[in-house]
This record gives sequence, C-alpha cells and structure tokens, in this order.
Amino acid sequence: MQTSLKKRLEIIIEMPAVPRLEGVLEKAGVKGWTVLPAKAGRGAAGSWSREGQITDAGRMIWTSCCRKGRVNSRAMGRIAVSTGVSQ
Repeated sequence: MQTSLKKRLEIIIEMPAVPRLEGVLEKAGVKGWTVLPAKAGRGAAGSWSREGQITDAGRMIWTSCCRKGRVNSRAMGRIAVSTGVSQ
C-alpha cells in the first residue's frame, strides 16, 4: 500500500454559499470534497444551531476536502472572497 501526505481543509459556511465554494475548490485543483450538515457550534458571532431554521440561509454546512501539497494563500483568498468571509 502506498501512502502520501495530504492537507485537510475544513470549512463551515451557510448552505447558499456551497455552490460558490465548490467552484473555487474545483479551480484550486481539489479533486473531491464532502459536504455534511453541521448541527450546532460556536463562532465569532456566538452560538448557533440548526434547530428552528426554516430556510437554507441559516443552515450551516461542514465541508471537508484533502489535497496533496499545501493549500496556498491564493486559494484561501479565493475561498474567503467567494464565501464573503474576511481573512
């Protein structure tokens, strides 16, 4: 069995931003990723939960991808701009 080192990138964003994020990941050369619902958490704006959300705007999604080499700052900048997150 052959193994290789990879970097894992995890991003938590609102559901409506997922298509933009997927486009950026593709352009950055990421071959695959997984999108899962995030149940609850805490961030800069405080605690949040999926409970009671009736639209996708408040539903948070956890995206995970792996790639060989490093995730460069240019790719991270694209992700930040496409999802409306400041670095």
